[in-house]
Amino acid sequence: MDMVCFLLASALAGITLKAADVYGEVKIDFKAYATAIASALLFWLLLRESPYTSTFMTAVIIGCIVSLKVNRPNLIIGLAIIVALSAALGFQTPIIWLLIILASVAYLDEFTHDHALKWKHGFQLFFRYRGLLKATAVITALIGAVTPLSITGFLLFDLCYDLSGIYLERKCFTKPG
Repeated sequence: MDMVCFLLASALAGITLKAADVYGEVKIDFKAYATAIASALLFWLLLRESPYTSTFMTAVIIGCIVSLKVNRPNLIIGLAIIVALSAALGFQTPIIWLLIILASVAYLDEFTHDHALKWKHGFQLFFRYRGLLKATAVITALIGAVTPLSITGFLLFDLCYDLSGIYLERKCFTKPG
């Protein structure tokens, strides 16, 4: 996949994953399923891109599964599509040692994210936007464990996930007027 397509797929994967989550939560069924399917297709494309990108995306998937965030039918279908496409058409094998670290941090980020909304101290913003995974990803890049393109794609995915979350949560959870 060329660089522009990779970065576009990374951004769109973040946007569609957050949209599937929010639309599923507010029970906008067609949008929830359409965005979950789109997200699954983009995730699968990213899983095929490189071992580095596959490691990042697999860590996100594992972190969500272990923290019980794949908890609505649209998200379960999205996960099933990723698994089916990966089994049938392949994926890049993740880097195991890095996957263990990133998946553990992704789980910890999901756990702290749920509690951060209740906190009143300065770390709330860091944990609300899953700062542990971002920081760990940057450290992996600084020590040369991942490629510059893979870290750029992951951070773009994560930034688009967060920004679309801010937009969609305001749109779907605030009352007009």
